[in-house]
Amino acid sequence: MVHLARRGDLRQAVGMRRLVLVADLSLDGFLDPDGSESDDHELERYRSRVLAKAGVIVREDSGADAVLGLKAQGGDQELAPVVALGEPTYLQELTRLGLVDEFRITVHPVVLGDGERLFVVRERMHVITSRYFADGSVAHAYVPERAYRDRPPPYPWALAGAEGPDEHDDDAEAEDATQRPPPG
Repeated sequence: MVHLARRGDLRQAVGMRRLVLVADLSLDGFLDPDGSESDDHELERYRSRVLAKAGVIVREDSGADAVLGLKAQGGDQELAPVVALGEPTYLQELTRLGLVDEFRITVHPVVLGDGERLFVVRERMHVITSRYFADGSVAHAYVPERAYRDRPPPYPWALAGAEGPDEHDDDAEAEDATQRPPPG
């Protein structure tokens, strides 16, 4: 079993498998448990594509040690990402420990007024894609600055192949990933 140490040690302990955190937020920044219940078919297809790209989907019963072990798989190979879903305290723990390599956040046009926040520590993010949906929701993909600095675009996991994404790719990131500005 991998033992979690200080936040700074975690990045050195992991291999090439990325952890992608998927969450729904309200306009005022609270985790939205009902955000996943959208009538927007395009948004549902987008979510399905994001989850279909996962090698493993982990939930709160996995714990941070198990997530770190999954991330360490693969060595120098780029394996399918691990996708984290779950309750606020679990998602907050993953962000606090610096385990998340990419955030897939859908912001819904609703104000909750209070609730649980996703982020519990300050961290600078770089947006790598944004997608707008008919119901007013916006899906953003963010990379923490530490991951952006270590692996600048184009991101190998965003490319669907040498020819780019196919016509059925509802999450066509390849064309976006190659047009990102340098950090800073």
